[in-house]
Amino acid sequence: MSKILAVDDNPDLLRVVVAAFKLAGHRVLSTTVPQQVTGLLEENPVDAVVLDVMMPMVSGLDLLKEIRSQAQWKSLPVLLLSGLGGTEDRVRGIREGADDYLVKPFEPPELVARVERLIERRNDGPGLEGNLESFAPGDLLQNLAHGKKTGCLRVTGESEVASIHVLHGRIVQATCSGLSGDDAILNLIAMESGHFIFESTSEEAEKRNDRGVRLELNSVLLEAAWLEDELARRQEHLPEPGRALRICGDLPELNGDYATLPISDFFIELVEGDGIDRHEVLNLEIAAPSRVLLCLALLVEQGIVSVGEPGSAGRFAAAEGETEGAESGPLTAVQRIVTACQARGHDAKTLHVLILFQTAVWRDILGFIEGIPQSLLAVDQQQLLDQLNLRGSGTVHLNHSDGSILLNLKPLREDGRVHGGALLALAAGVVIWLAEGTQTEVVSLYARELDKEQEGSVGVVLLPRTEWQDPVRKLLEDSSYWRTSDQIPRSLDDLARLLA
Repeated sequence: MSKILAVDDNPDLLRVVVAAFKLAGHRVLSTTVPQQVTGLLEENPVDAVVLDVMMPMVSGLDLLKEIRSQAQWKSLPVLLLSGLGGTEDRVRGIREGADDYLVKPFEPPELVARVERLIERRNDGPGLEGNLESFAPGDLLQNLAHGKKTGCLRVTGESEVASIHVLHGRIVQATCSGLSGDDAILNLIAMESGHFIFESTSEEAEKRNDRGVRLELNSVLLEAAWLEDELARRQEHLPEPGRALRICGDLPELNGDYATLPISDFFIELVEGDGIDRHEVLNLEIAAPSRVLLCLALLVEQGIVSVGEPGSAGRFAAAEGETEGAESGPLTAVQRIVTACQARGHDAKTLHVLILFQTAVWRDILGFIEGIPQSLLAVDQQQLLDQLNLRGSGTVHLNHSDGSILLNLKPLREDGRVHGGALLALAAGVVIWLAEGTQTEVVSLYARELDKEQEGSVGVVLLPRTEWQDPVRKLLEDSSYWRTSDQIPRSLDDLARLLA
């Protein structure tokens, strides 16, 4: 049994609505005075609201806006009743935050069924499915935490794709485009539009996604608010896109709250990308955009970064959100991979990249795949992840304007035998992703194969610990195409840098 608030200035129609819900076993509060609604909600918590749209003095849409402006009512199911049945009227109601819209005249059983469905969906999860315009990401995450939900929240924005895994309300894994962890959550919180869906899963399924990293939601929410305040204070020090950014001072030492910012990584990227602009800096996916922008504002404020004239950036990309059809970071990264491989003589129509890995890094690889936008994938992303997880290997098809890139994922053999020889001959690039130093000898076998199989290929050995660099370099000193890196790829942009 649920409690419903019904609001309509027509007492006859209101009696019909009240009778329908009571007949179905629900408790009902009702009023013909729209000005009483917020007071009734404050004094009497309800499970859903039925609002008439056309009322004098205060319309149902005005009331809906007021309800949605309060944090405690953002997820409260609201159904609008209206004699206006046009498409524009329905769309407006949904955009203003209504969960459902029913046109008069209506059948009372249908009204009851619709409201019961809304209540059921809310109890199963925070709306299960909806739009960020009516349910802010921060509130969405808090509801999952308070409800101790277990499952996966997927959010799709204009250029971002986020995946948040929760176990009993605790975030155990988070990715957003090319970012992960706290940075992914910060990126998600900043999203103002997009579509979300929460799917409940088993406890065992989410335990498999648990990477042992404890993500404290309240701490991230507090940091998001702090970043917003800091950026608002330093708005004048944020250069417009298209202005070249150049380092003209030394790396500063930040203290207090600022010490958590990725200032060192940001500084290095600006040194290496001399003349890039604000938009390109964000596309590097160093960290959450809010963290990166605050780094930029601080360095400009302190005179450590100089800002060029409008249009002075050497590799100017379209300003964020200002040019229709502007390329996203992942799409740009794909084109960079294609360009680099073409320059080595490979056919862009079908490019093979072979990724050989130790099984201990498999979850990192799946996290990397999760960050690829659906628009670049040839198949459904979740279906692809399920297949990869089941097999422990597979192929990821990335679309681009001239063809496709095939990321072939193969585990390294424990016996040291060269695996994937045919693919090695085709590959425009080979990445050996190591988690520990037990198979470094295998690297030399692949190096010799790559050297003799095909000119114009590039090989990269990923070593998460720098102390392994020297012994592996010695193994590769006679190779023409191989190099080492301790930069683990978290995004397509990272992969593009490795293969460039």
